[in-house]
Amino acid sequence: MTRQLPRDLLLVHVPVALGVGVLWWRLAPSLEYTVFGGAPYTLDEVQTGQVVAADGVFALLGLAAGALCAAVLLLRRHTGAALSVGLAAGGALGSAAAWMLGTWLGPGRLADLVAAAADEQVVVPGPELSAYGVLLVWPIAAVAVALGAAWISGPPRRRVPPSPG
Repeated sequence: MTRQLPRDLLLVHVPVALGVGVLWWRLAPSLEYTVFGGAPYTLDEVQTGQVVAADGVFALLGLAAGALCAAVLLLRRHTGAALSVGLAAGGALGSAAAWMLGTWLGPGRLADLVAAAADEQVVVPGPELSAYGVLLVWPIAAVAVALGAAWISGPPRRRVPPSPG
């Protein structure tokens, strides 16, 4: 492992995680809940599909983030098992950080908004994940891109010294 790999992993994953968090906060569909008797209810059946859409937006952003991080690090000439482990760990941490940032940027969690709301008041929480498996899309995509690049490039070529004479 080169000494620059940890630094490059950090320099790539942190800004991408911040970008994914902000993009997810802005692009994920908003759900409106009406509070009745201290419990949230959706009045529109179409909105239940928006719960899945928020997870889908996060998954697509994670897919793009994983591919981007792997491509940048491959262009910086990093290879080997250390790169794959670093991409997996960085992707997992970056995905969790993006999820927390996107949730934090929103107006609040649903339970907190419902507790503070009056009866028949409409509350709109920030984006939330309902399928936590989408947090694995980023690291899986990053490792898949790195392994695909290794497979395409093939084994390292050995230089054969010229024969004397």
